[in-house]
Amino acid sequence: MLKPTNSIVIYGWMVEGLHLQGTELLIYAIVYGFCQDGGQKKIALSYFQGWLSTTGRQAIRIVNALQSKGYIHVVRKHGKQGLYSIDRQAMAEAIRVSFELKEREGKKEETIDLPSKGPNTLNDFAKEQYEKLRMEKELGQVKYDPEVADIIRNGNPWNF
Repeated sequence: MLKPTNSIVIYGWMVEGLHLQGTELLIYAIVYGFCQDGGQKKIALSYFQGWLSTTGRQAIRIVNALQSKGYIHVVRKHGKQGLYSIDRQAMAEAIRVSFELKEREGKKEETIDLPSKGPNTLNDFAKEQYEKLRMEKELGQVKYDPEVADIIRNGNPWNF
């Protein structure tokens, strides 16, 4: 059952980089919300059902589809609850693709807000990916804005 204060955040990179939509997008956003600190979290199947207004069987199909695409990892326990985590490499690639699409359109992403919850967060991982992209740009291997990593390094991580 959902509480009145429950929420889901959907980022553009989930749509553009992972090409998710509909119920897959919602379940991915739920898992990301719980696992954005980079760890594994228990999520009950009933929680997905509450958000999707669907059967447990349908929720399991969607989770299996996300797992087969390599976007999430699941360790099931007793069929009703599992340990979920986000695939960090798939997330980093999705963010890279999203920025690449914006660059091709001649636009610069103005804001990315990845909440931070302590050390070793996916937020830190994303920062590392931007630093890597900056280095690739300097070596002439990738066409990215080197200012992105500089802004991140200088303490203003997501306001470009």
